[in-house]
Amino acid sequence: MAALLLGCEPEQFERVTEDLSQRLSDQIIQCNPGDASKPCIAIVSHSTLDVKYLDLAKDVHQRYARKFGYDYILRNNLLTEQFIDRFASSKVFQLGLYWQKIFAVQAAFEERDARSHDPEKRRYGWVMWVDADALFTNFTIPLEEITAKHPGKSFLVSREPYMKINAGIFLLKNDPWSREMLATVARSYAYYRNHNQPEQEALQDYIFGFIGKDGRGELSYTPVEQKYYDPSLVAKEAIILPQRHLTAFYPGSGMITLFAYGEDVVWEPGDFIEHFAIADQKHKAIKALTDCFKEKGGDSYENNQTAIQECR
Repeated sequence: MAALLLGCEPEQFERVTEDLSQRLSDQIIQCNPGDASKPCIAIVSHSTLDVKYLDLAKDVHQRYARKFGYDYILRNNLLTEQFIDRFASSKVFQLGLYWQKIFAVQAAFEERDARSHDPEKRRYGWVMWVDADALFTNFTIPLEEITAKHPGKSFLVSREPYMKINAGIFLLKNDPWSREMLATVARSYAYYRNHNQPEQEALQDYIFGFIGKDGRGELSYTPVEQKYYDPSLVAKEAIILPQRHLTAFYPGSGMITLFAYGEDVVWEPGDFIEHFAIADQKHKAIKALTDCFKEKGGDSYENNQTAIQECR
């Protein structure tokens, strides 16, 4: 699963000093060793062009994963050249970085379970995607607690005021419905590649039934002018949760936008995840929070939720 840099010159992508997609000993936590009866859960992330905060985010992600016994997989660089657009207006779109999450989750879905005698048994029952600029801030909530509240659902995602979903954090069950969703979204790249939040819109449109397969198995796409996002259209396998059930936005910048969103999306101590997607100085904000965690909660702050509640 080594990350590949295909079809691009090295200077086109700001690389970290080590290939984080190589599973270093402290980057993959062996979930339920020896017990193949219980599927593992993976937390998957991918670095972006801004890698200054990556080590800080990686440390927080690992702490959460290790506490509950989940695998953590951090990918970096290009994973596939499927989404490269050399003529796009920016590096993000030239390299299809928004779309790398689709491939990264698909790759996790295909992992086989070495604990089982069945070579076809999939390792992960659920995969959580978390953006590299989103940090766990409540270490008392296991993912099983979230999924158990929504039996029969395969795709758990929160809403976002400007769009219907926030694809920066989601939980996806490793079942045929989810695998078909990811495959269809990947195939829809040509339709969405020039959109502002392309993969998010594609995932959104899939669960609303605006992309899919026609009777011949070809990709079908509903024109923008014909889309109406009625909540009753959401696929029965998916649920759109109130935003702060999965994530809330960093409150230290972009306050006009945040107040327009409404207070329910502004992060507060005790929330599950703080997302720094719209932070003006992302690295500075993330470092301030992680420094506070260590100051208040000590070296094992993930086990001292009461203390880190003081961090804002």
